[in-house]
Amino acid sequence: MKVLKYPLIFIFSLVLLNAQEHKISTKILEKLKNQNTVDVLLYLKHQSNLSGLNEEWSKEQKGQFVHQQLIQTAQTYQINIIEKLKSLGLSFKSFYIINAIHTQLTVKALATNCVEFGVSICV
Repeated sequence: MKVLKYPLIFIFSLVLLNAQEHKISTKILEKLKNQNTVDVLLYLKHQSNLSGLNEEWSKEQKGQFVHQQLIQTAQTYQINIIEKLKSLGLSFKSFYIINAIHTQLTVKALATNCVEFGVSICV
């Protein structure tokens, strides 16, 4: 058991070092002390640009534009994380309105995803 203990401490310390930079919830960090996996909501840093919205458009046109921009942003910026989660055999749910992904992650996967994919908040 001692052999496994030290790599886990090292990985957990990596998560702690990145916690402030990537805004990992303290609740997740507390759960990781007692659990191997935790439910997380990964908020991506990049959000939709709605500056192209035209004031003269109808309500329906504005809604279609906003919907299209939200979907496009999610598809563009979530693809790498989704591919990684699939390769690890993890289930997930993508949210396009807030550009986030819900999944269950281990300590190691949490540290990797926050650093590698530019996740700004893990809740």
